Amino acid sequence: MVVLVATFIIFLFFSGLLFSYNLLYIELKQSFNSTTTQTGIPGAISISLFCFGSVVITILFQKLGHRTTVLLGVSLCCLSLLLSSFAQHISVLYFTYGVMYGIGFNACNIASTDLILRSFDKCNATRATSTTLCAISIGFLASPCLKWLYETYSWRIAFRILCVVFALVGYPSALVMVEINKSDDEDSGKEDSNTTQETFSIANYSALFRRRDFILCLIGILLSTSAVTFTLISVGNYLSVNGMDLSVISFVLVLMGVGDLAGRIIAAIFSDRLPISRILQNALSNIAAAVPSICLPFISTQIGRIVAFTVMSVPRAWLLVLTPSIAMEVSSDETRAESVAALYMAFGAGAFITTYFTDAIYDITGSYDMPWFICTGLYALSTLCMVFSERARRGRVQNDVQRYDSVDKCCDKI
Repeated sequence: MVVLVATFIIFLFFSGLLFSYNLLYIELKQSFNSTTTQTGIPGAISISLFCFGSVVITILFQKLGHRTTVLLGVSLCCLSLLLSSFAQHISVLYFTYGVMYGIGFNACNIASTDLILRSFDKCNATRATSTTLCAISIGFLASPCLKWLYETYSWRIAFRILCVVFALVGYPSALVMVEINKSDDEDSGKEDSNTTQETFSIANYSALFRRRDFILCLIGILLSTSAVTFTLISVGNYLSVNGMDLSVISFVLVLMGVGDLAGRIIAAIFSDRLPISRILQNALSNIAAAVPSICLPFISTQIGRIVAFTVMSVPRAWLLVLTPSIAMEVSSDETRAESVAALYMAFGAGAFITTYFTDAIYDITGSYDMPWFICTGLYALSTLCMVFSERARRGRVQNDVQRYDSVDKCCDKI
């Protein structure tokens, strides 16, 4: 329970800034007079590395422990904000904000998520992760606060203020995270290396990439993440070029946060109880997200756009929440940590390429219609990947059952 609360607090503050890049996007574009693509890159890099560095972070917390890894992540995020506040060119933010903040929050996310998964069984895993990830949605609701900071003090001073605030809440939260002791014979002083320590193994990744269901999930998550990241980075600019001022954009982001929170709460309550796998839940979420995406190029009213973004946020939340649970469905207990890391890497890869085929297209055409059509296509392709992944998973389970039945029959004959 302590781990859940500590993770919730870290996610609330740190992800609130990361996923409110739509507001920062507008401030940076005005401050540096940069192009749409240039302005989107720091946000794309940070969200990408928030996930893409998962393999390295997995090795790190297996060597140093979860608490130490989270402490390092908090330190990197605070340093990122401080250094970014002195940047004189947008390209400097590619590293100080994009790389440093992305890796820092990734360390907090992966280490704390793995600790939660170790603390809960498979039946309650989605409920536990969904509960902590609800903090991201609540972070969206802080958009008016960020807007006030940006308008009152400028984004540079706001970053320095947030650096201090993040340190005050991040370090105490990390310190209360207690490591899970997996040794069964601690009292006798004996240590079994097979149960007290999980080591990074290339063999585990090799075993994962031989699974067809895992490969298809990997591709599906990469595709859907590319579409999801577009809504996390460029919605602010899209609304701005369509005549909305910063106050209205902030209000839209709050509504998106409400929709996101509703999606996470629904997932936390019902995902583990639904009679279908998390993989199929992901496929259905892709379909639900594609509907408002395909409609946006044809919507001409501000109210219509606001409704579309609010509705889109609900399935988007499911797509983000389900990733750790899907990793458990397409892996064995021995490869669980590697599966989570690999799927988050796919998440990061999808986020990284987003700005190059969405904002770049806007720079060329002056319209966001084509990017929305591309996002719809990505959701559709991801749906197909997830459906075929579920089919492969069921075939694998059936083959395992038949194999065990054959072994049992042979034993009976003997």
